[in-house]
Amino acid sequence: MHELSIVKRFMNIALSSLENEPDVRVRQLILDVGEMSGTEPEYLQKYYESCVRGTQLEGSTLVIRPVPMKVQCQSCGTIYNPKLTPERLCPTCKS
Repeated sequence: MHELSIVKRFMNIALSSLENEPDVRVRQLILDVGEMSGTEPEYLQKYYESCVRGTQLEGSTLVIRPVPMKVQCQSCGTIYNPKLTPERLCPTCKS
């Protein structure tokens, strides 16, 4: 349920950027969510609609862009997504 606090946090950031723009309406808000963040996008969507009601964000769409996990091998420096390799080993040097 930490998604509710996440929605409130980024919603407040967006609204604070609109403080001097009372007539501006937002059409969409884009949020990048890391693959290993432990955040459930469907809950972000669910809470977003109720949280923005009555604000300048009401009627806007929340666009969630997934960000794949990337790690860098300490042995060879290859950057890769460990979820896509067998046993999560480096695809280059297998360490």
